[in-house]
Amino acid sequence: MKRITCIFCLFWANFAEAESLTERHQILLERFTLLTHGGPFPEFTYLALIAQNVQRATYEEVMKITNGITELSKKCIPSDQADPECAKPLETVLFDNICNEQGLDDKYGFTECCGKVDEERKECFISHKNATLGFLPPFEELTPEEHCKAFQEDPTEAMRHYLYAIARRNPFTSVFIPFTIVQDLKDALTDRCQEGKQISCFDEKISNIRKELLTAIHLEKHSCHILKTFRKRAIMALKFVQLSQKFPKAEVLTIDKLAEDIARSQEKCCKGDTLECFLERANVTSYICSHQDTLSSKLEVCCQKPFLEQNACIMSMENDEKPADLSPDLREFMDKEDQCPRYAENQNPLLAELVYEYARRHPEFSAQLILRLGEEYEELLEKCCKTEKPKECLIQWEEFIQKHTADTLEAMKQTCERTDDSAFHNELLVRYAKKAPQLSFEELYEYNKGFIDAAAKCCKKDEAYKQICIDRYTNLVAGDICQRHEEHPINRKFGQCCEDSYINRQECFIGLGIDEEYVPLPFDPELFAFHGDFCLANTDQQVKQQRLLVNLIKHKPTITDEQLQVVVKEFLDMVTKCCEADNHEECFSAEGPKLIEMTRASLGEN
Repeated sequence: MKRITCIFCLFWANFAEAESLTERHQILLERFTLLTHGGPFPEFTYLALIAQNVQRATYEEVMKITNGITELSKKCIPSDQADPECAKPLETVLFDNICNEQGLDDKYGFTECCGKVDEERKECFISHKNATLGFLPPFEELTPEEHCKAFQEDPTEAMRHYLYAIARRNPFTSVFIPFTIVQDLKDALTDRCQEGKQISCFDEKISNIRKELLTAIHLEKHSCHILKTFRKRAIMALKFVQLSQKFPKAEVLTIDKLAEDIARSQEKCCKGDTLECFLERANVTSYICSHQDTLSSKLEVCCQKPFLEQNACIMSMENDEKPADLSPDLREFMDKEDQCPRYAENQNPLLAELVYEYARRHPEFSAQLILRLGEEYEELLEKCCKTEKPKECLIQWEEFIQKHTADTLEAMKQTCERTDDSAFHNELLVRYAKKAPQLSFEELYEYNKGFIDAAAKCCKKDEAYKQICIDRYTNLVAGDICQRHEEHPINRKFGQCCEDSYINRQECFIGLGIDEEYVPLPFDPELFAFHGDFCLANTDQQVKQQRLLVNLIKHKPTITDEQLQVVVKEFLDMVTKCCEADNHEECFSAEGPKLIEMTRASLGEN
């Protein structure tokens, strides 16, 4: 992302003496007093953290440790902290209680960890975490009636079981995620389990909540992928834009420091240190809620909620209204005479100010798009400040904004118009098969489906959210492709797109052509064999058609769209003819070789 992601690194260099925005909360959050908000919330936090660190422990074993810490936390109130345990950081108390539980360390194989202290002990526990599928038995499937019976008998106990089940299977996930999912489950059970209410749609609600959990985990893993590939500065840049949009009335220094705090919490989360991740994010939430008057009028509703519900509420909260006195454009960044001297003296504050000002004016654009605009302004400064008339040169930025945003919105409009068009699905698959013929059909199909699903999901949204939504979910798919490339390299060009720039990754993918370094597969008649099962009622004809297209591209990457269209038409005609015939298999046996012969002839191979 060039220097645009570095503009925040030294932004506070001149403010070294200033108190951190969250510093005053740190001591509070490291003590038990953090969680003495009443209700089950302190207990739920301990339960989730213990389940994540001792995954194979039974529910009863986890609850025994949880109850011990919960009882201790009740003693640790500000007016009476006589117990010396109250002076310890939560991390120390947590692992002390796990290790002091007789026989548990030996039973579950972390005796070595309990022989260590402080940071080494924590790191040892983190190293034992395992999110591999199959490490733990699958979720116990209950009927709607069983769910309701357990919930009605003891709602809190039912919620504890759900939290235990989710947290232990997601040991690297922020505690806020399983807690939010459990709250959603509670709401669903409260609604559907009332006497006289139909529970027929209960399974659908549970399915939607599971999808919500998977999406939240997917987004978190994607953030960790960004962090690993582009370092903390990339996360800071993205958060800086998003926070500027959410809190357009906040000062730029406040936005910058919050972005830094969130990026730091992301580092802890991605290391698997879910306790520090929780504390860091709790710090940010606590600061935001104690500064509502300078951040956003919309925060009141979220900050009145129980502590563990505040984070999710703030994340999903609508952006605050823009200040009434904001100018409609950013002419000062092109017209003022002092831009080049400011840039020469220290480019970081200037670039951060530009991104901040543009983001707070345009909540409808994604962080990636806004950072691309900032990157272009930086490049223009490099060029224009060397000329005699930099003002006349910098005006090009306004032209770039208009063209880039117009092109982006037009591409989005065209995609949305064709979301349900099967021909468009095929076109998109063909494009990516030519760019990455090394991928299997199954992989290409799943990535293609991911792009289509993202469009289908986002194109239904209001214009104010559509572009952000599409960028968010298509970048998730692009991230999946790049993580696949990390594990098993696809090709050199894909690698460059994945590693060069996060904010330009999607555009880089789109700009790729045929992979000239790919060695085509020899023609294999078995890959083009057609049988009577094409005519079965449950057969997805489009998937079979798409497999044919991919196989053709793997054999002949230079095949033109016109040639593919001819083959598809002949293929569909053959399927229609043979599925109407009395003997499907006999028809395919006769017509299949003719189609292969015609296809090879059109490719100049006969």
